[in-house]
Amino acid sequence: MKTPALTRRLTRVLSFFVAGSSLHAATVCQVQRQKSVEDPNQYAVYRALPKQRYFREKVNTYVFALATNSKSKSAFAGWRPGFAQEGATSPEVDFATSEDFDRKNGKSPELLTTFTLPVPYSVESVETLRKCFVNPARGKENPEGWHDFYEHHPAAPGIISFTRAGFNAEKDQTVGYVRSQGGFGGSSRFFALSSRDHTWTIEKEIILWLS
Repeated sequence: MKTPALTRRLTRVLSFFVAGSSLHAATVCQVQRQKSVEDPNQYAVYRALPKQRYFREKVNTYVFALATNSKSKSAFAGWRPGFAQEGATSPEVDFATSEDFDRKNGKSPELLTTFTLPVPYSVESVETLRKCFVNPARGKENPEGWHDFYEHHPAAPGIISFTRAGFNAEKDQTVGYVRSQGGFGGSSRFFALSSRDHTWTIEKEIILWLS
């Protein structure tokens, strides 16, 4: 059960996020290497979420934001034309899991390209992604941004960005936040997953906003 203090803490975190086979390794495009996410447990979760929630027929590649989402920074995932806030709360997880999530997401370290997926993926810096969405002559939003993005990534579902995942002590429960955006809409979601036999499975999913 969530305590009042835990509920208040998760509400603060939520308010920020609402406002803001053969296996393949990744290609990466970035400007400068910042502090990176290095825990292999994080990448096991990053591996599970795209396969279980963001895979569909004709998806032959993924594009992930290099920077992770945090309480201080929202990773760039393209423009969203408008969104409907769902007013949802976070999934109920163990106190230790929530505390670990809160502790880890004060900053926005970058993804490494050491995890594998059934299809190729790339990890893109904000500078690279913005080239599709900002008119270089005017420095303003490019209305053809998603068209330009899909010219470079025709088989991708859009852009996906993660937070760091929080774990309990046993490393068999985790909670994380994923923001995804594509040319036809997007969403932000909290996921709670459980691990059995070294396999992570989504147990709960909370939609925070849709566009």
